[in-house]
Amino acid sequence: MSDAIDRYVRESNEQIDQTRTQVLKNIKTFDVADKHFDAITGADITDLAQEKLNSGGQPQTVANYVSHLGAVFSIARPTWDFPLSARTVEDARKVSVKLGITGRGRERDRQRRLV
Repeated sequence: MSDAIDRYVRESNEQIDQTRTQVLKNIKTFDVADKHFDAITGADITDLAQEKLNSGGQPQTVANYVSHLGAVFSIARPTWDFPLSARTVEDARKVSVKLGITGRGRERDRQRRLV
């Protein structure tokens, strides 16, 4: 999977911001990144999300990790013929939400400043 991440960052014509690049670089440090493409399952992605949550990530941060990884998976098979299925990430995303691993950020309470 690391190869797909590297290629996505290198060849993407869309402007990849620094945050996405950093998230994808960080994903490469997880064990799942060393797996062969056709061996990656939704459970692997869910495990990555759980590991990120357990290491102090907030649910919204974990959701961003899964989302950025989904961008790689969505183009890897049709563009480079890597056997990565976007469905794998989508299934993992649904499971992660149901298990509370990912979620939305808390709404901020902002005070209005009167000038």
